[in-house]
Amino acid sequence: MSSHVRAKTLILLLTGVSGFGQLAAQSNASDSTGSLRQRYESAIVVMRDSVANVSVAASRFRRDLGSAARETVLSRAGSLRLRCEGAMAALERRRSVFDPREVRLNVRLRMDTLTRAIQRLETDLQRECIEGLPAEGPRSHADSLRAWGPYQIRQIEDAIRRYIGASQSFAHAADLEISPRVH
Repeated sequence: MSSHVRAKTLILLLTGVSGFGQLAAQSNASDSTGSLRQRYESAIVVMRDSVANVSVAASRFRRDLGSAARETVLSRAGSLRLRCEGAMAALERRRSVFDPREVRLNVRLRMDTLTRAIQRLETDLQRECIEGLPAEGPRSHADSLRAWGPYQIRQIEDAIRRYIGASQSFAHAADLEISPRVH
């Protein structure tokens, strides 16, 4: 039996003894904080990686946009749209992890900023990427993508920068250990 299991067993036994209930509550709060920290770290990493994929696709889309062949422009726009859809799904699934009632005030303020940045990023990805780079219709032509693409990419990149700043600020305030992204 590991020392961690023995300690938990001891705490469970002591909860019935007067004066030791508070010790058990502190242990449960510590476990809860660890679990909460893991959920936040996991959510931040998944969202970071999804957003990084959008950044890479946006950079590829912008590369030699003026001189790229029609098929290349359309292919890169499609790739960017798919990355945006993936990021939006990741953001939406993980946004609910951030519950301000679970954290102290200084972290809650950073969390509020983060959730607003996530919502803004989702809005910008929907407008500038999903709707702005359609697979069909008049705006799906290479000439339209060349004309509007740079503006749309700037909007997406601005939203990504806001999200990254808010994410880093929250991670720092919450004492999260975020592993570096492996390329």
